[in-house]
Amino acid sequence: MQADGHGQAEAWAAWMEPAISAYAHPHPDRAVSTFVWRSRRPVHPERLTEALGDTTLGALRSRGHLWPANRPESAATWRSAGGHPEIREADHWLEAPASPAWEAASPQRRPLACWFRDAYYGERRNEIVFTGAGLDADRIGGALDSALLTDSELSLGHEGWRTLNDPLLRDAEGH
Repeated sequence: MQADGHGQAEAWAAWMEPAISAYAHPHPDRAVSTFVWRSRRPVHPERLTEALGDTTLGALRSRGHLWPANRPESAATWRSAGGHPEIREADHWLEAPASPAWEAASPQRRPLACWFRDAYYGERRNEIVFTGAGLDADRIGGALDSALLTDSELSLGHEGWRTLNDPLLRDAEGH
């Protein structure tokens, strides 16, 4: 590498190439990859339950946040390892920056809420990162997309969504 810093990136890449290629999988379809699924629509809890089997195909690990439609104020965490997803109620989504909840939020949380803030949904969102060998991103994404609320379900609003059966998080309320 040159002392003046020019060409350092190229030199580093050339130096690393043998190490990287030594770990290249002979079957690229089985190589470890990452897929991120995102949506601003809430998920229907029953349809999400039905889709869970398709979300673990090839996923060694996944982690993220969900917006369960029947709990419009609550975020849920999604974690899985080895094909065993765990979904738990986490915290409340932050409302507008002038709200009491905003003021009570940690200094670390407020910038994140701003980063993901949407004029209509606030910080509400679904975002899950999947990592695995031979991930079928189209199948996983399609399964999760099938769990999103339809336009007609969206039109019911928060009060209508609260009536949805929740086989995933019902124990959080003691049902």
